[in-house]
Amino acid sequence: MEFDVINEILELNEKIKENVPEKRRFYYKYLNSAMRPFLGIAGLKGAGKTVMLRQYLTTHPNTIYISLDSIEIPNLFEIAKYLSEERKIKTILLDEVHFYPNWKRDLKKIYDFLNVNVIYTSSVSMDIFSSRVDLSRRTITKEVYPFSLREYIYFTNDKNIKKLKIEDIDNNKVMQEIAQYDFLFNKYIEGGLLPAFLNQSNTDIFRNIALSVIGRDLPRTEKWTTEDISNVKNMLKFMATSKIDDISYSSISRNIGITKYKAEKYTSALEKSFILNVIEPKGTNITKEPKILFMPPFREAFSKNKEYDMGAKREEFFVMSMKMLKIPIFYLKGKRGEKIPDYLINLNGNNYIFEIGGKNKGITQLKINIKAKKYLLTNPSSIDKIRKPLIFAGFII
Repeated sequence: MEFDVINEILELNEKIKENVPEKRRFYYKYLNSAMRPFLGIAGLKGAGKTVMLRQYLTTHPNTIYISLDSIEIPNLFEIAKYLSEERKIKTILLDEVHFYPNWKRDLKKIYDFLNVNVIYTSSVSMDIFSSRVDLSRRTITKEVYPFSLREYIYFTNDKNIKKLKIEDIDNNKVMQEIAQYDFLFNKYIEGGLLPAFLNQSNTDIFRNIALSVIGRDLPRTEKWTTEDISNVKNMLKFMATSKIDDISYSSISRNIGITKYKAEKYTSALEKSFILNVIEPKGTNITKEPKILFMPPFREAFSKNKEYDMGAKREEFFVMSMKMLKIPIFYLKGKRGEKIPDYLINLNGNNYIFEIGGKNKGITQLKINIKAKKYLLTNPSSIDKIRKPLIFAGFII
């Protein structure tokens, strides 16, 4: 046993217990009930994964924290064996597990041969979710997204607003109640949705997070070369200065000078790293390519002039909210020149169609021959039978 490594782990474990925030993310309930099988948590950097591990550490005895992107571990199984048998550790918290090359193999051994529980995190969901095959019954996995608007209000205004149901959209009294939070939308979508931003109110944090994922995490998990890293940076710059409807695998390929295959490959990796969202089409023109949107607020982070298109901001908020809810969402495509609404979701066997826009936007697009409940979601809010507050999407999470 390399006791220098053990001493480093023990030292960091004590240090990270200092100044732990008391207020907990809504996701913390998954950790608090953690037991075998192991729990894997994937989420964007800055989404609060490490803070949740620290909170768990300070409230659960016989638990130890190991940061795998800070400490070089020669043999994780042997470390876990020593901690379990000699230090009587019952739970091991592994942060950024993808930095340890053989983590799936060693977690399998730990599960099979040691009487210890493990909670592990990663900033790259594809690595975490691929482990379900290798680890089989030994692990369950959860994704941790940024704050919903409801959770943002809880953290910044100390108001724990009741979670809404999709059916509440037809209750105009409820819609009036949530419309009062319109004034928080811009601050939320331009940075407040990420817990790390609350302590460091600088939009550069988002660019730094994205560059860390592109330059450190994905080269490790996807075996990206320096050329791949350069291509992805150029791709994000192109996307950030383009209108949402102008972004596709083909337009990325054409403008960046890469193959369409690479455009798809990069986009998939960035979606699983919580930087992009990919929405498949539905409608009469379904041969169209997927719609590619940023996860807010990364569009602004890569825009040269720092201008943020309001239409893009609204759509990215809505799409992110549906993704966080795991609701199947599609963008609608019709024949050339046909005016149709933006998105279709399916929930509890029912179709809902949404057009996203400003307060004065018309409802022409909603006159489409599809059996569904149809709404115009607006920001700033307007409320009638069809028009509803866009921010409603942030209260059902």
